[in-house]
Amino acid sequence: MRNTLIWLLVTRVIEHAVEYRLTHIIKRNSVSKQLTLTNTSLWIVE
Repeated sequence: MRNTLIWLLVTRVIEHAVEYRLTHIIKRNSVSKQLTLTNTSLWIVE
């Protein structure tokens, strides 16, 4: 019974870590995309 609980805990932690990493990466990517878009539009305006 304890093994099952430990496994559940471990899988939950891993899931949370993966989710956190994914959202972090997605956020960072969208920010860099926005920066690229701004730079491009500025360059076009110049």
